[in-house]
Amino acid sequence: MAVGDFNEDGWLDVVVAAQNSNAVVFMFGTGTGNFPTGRVVSVANGPRDVKVGDFNEDGHLDIAVADSGANKVGVLLGDGTGLFQTEMTFDVGAEPTRLVVGDFNEDGHLDIIDVDGSGSTVSILLGTGLGAFQPRTIFPVGVLPVGIAKGDFNADGYLDIAVANEGESTVSILLGTGSGSFQPQTKFAAGSTAYSLAAADFNGDGNLDLVVTDVSFGTVSVFLGNGDGTFHPPSKFPVGGMNPWQVSVGDINEDGLVDIVTTNADSNSASVLLGAPCVA
Repeated sequence: MAVGDFNEDGWLDVVVAAQNSNAVVFMFGTGTGNFPTGRVVSVANGPRDVKVGDFNEDGHLDIAVADSGANKVGVLLGDGTGLFQTEMTFDVGAEPTRLVVGDFNEDGHLDIIDVDGSGSTVSILLGTGLGAFQPRTIFPVGVLPVGIAKGDFNADGYLDIAVANEGESTVSILLGTGSGSFQPQTKFAAGSTAYSLAAADFNGDGNLDLVVTDVSFGTVSVFLGNGDGTFHPPSKFPVGGMNPWQVSVGDINEDGLVDIVTTNADSNSASVLLGAPCVA
């Protein structure tokens, strides 16, 4: 799921990947919290994730789609009215499951990275600024990567990525060079069945930290960053639900502290963990 003002009426809209329908579904907001109208747009086989960005730099929001069943990343260019051009697709690895968008080579154009969920790689597609992308470059990660987050983990000014590897319950850190390439991965253990992760500064020290879901244990692990691309051993927190598959972060209660939200597959629930001030 992703959020943006796709029809430029001043209200936030929602787009969802409908994996079993081979489509993405747009729900247009009214500013009241309701989404009474929608639009279904066909994409390639098995969409698993969507991200938002202006890939052709025309001032209108576009959509990137992880077409898992087709081994492709799709791009739908928006016109600012809520309509989109026919999907363009770009080859990636086997079973792309999650995406991140950012300018990884610092040329001013948005790029896309996907995790190749049936292998041990991530693929980067460098954007041209015209809505097209160069052929993918691959980088090794752990076994069965399923989650990805971006951030500057070593504080050098370049975007890095963190990848959750379900097949070996590890996290891979790939430090960016600012050229669209990455240093060889470093890995650390991340509980049981690491599946989803997110980056934020949980302790307010100016360094990015990571939160990773421990699906089998019903917990999340918080790894505090050192600011050099390495992390402290984890602190674990129960989420109160079964099988936390996805995690997001934000200031839910507007107290200036970062909170954690998980969706819990087997209990059909969501959990909110409110951030607390750090005690020296």
